[in-house]
Amino acid sequence: MVFRGNDFTRGAGTTGLNEGQGFFLQDNATGVFYRNLLIEGNIVETTMQSGISIQNPLNSIVRNNVVIQKLGHSNYSNTTRISFAGAGTGNTCYDNVSNAYDFTATVPTQAGNLTIASNDAGAYAAAFVAPLTGEGQGSAATAYAPKAGGVMATASPVAGALPHQTFVTPWGFVNPRP
Repeated sequence: MVFRGNDFTRGAGTTGLNEGQGFFLQDNATGVFYRNLLIEGNIVETTMQSGISIQNPLNSIVRNNVVIQKLGHSNYSNTTRISFAGAGTGNTCYDNVSNAYDFTATVPTQAGNLTIASNDAGAYAAAFVAPLTGEGQGSAATAYAPKAGGVMATASPVAGALPHQTFVTPWGFVNPRP
């Protein structure tokens, strides 16, 4: 299963603080695994914990994603994150930008992941071109493009990494979104 080039942001008209998660793939039955997932080139701006959350992943890849908490919204439970939980092997997680990473029991091979302070306007402004501060403001792809000379410019890519689907990043890829 492939999840590529998606934007998850709060739209205009939302009122609650705890609305919307990104990718939340949870096993509700014993022994079920998510196999061969590819989650790449997505922007997940949420007010909840699960930016990308996979339970029981096998041979799955999470790469080149931006997963952050919406500015100005406190998270009711924990920091927005990328997480792998439960059983699973053969997973990789690299070249992502997130507020946190949680690898409970399932520890993927990791490289080039950048952690950015959660819900911190200064940290977001140092990393991204124009972080969104309100609902329904515009393109997440434009807002969360890496800022020239910013903290993302010094991130180390993995050779051969695929691009984010929208903008040029420090990893050097450009692909238009549909």
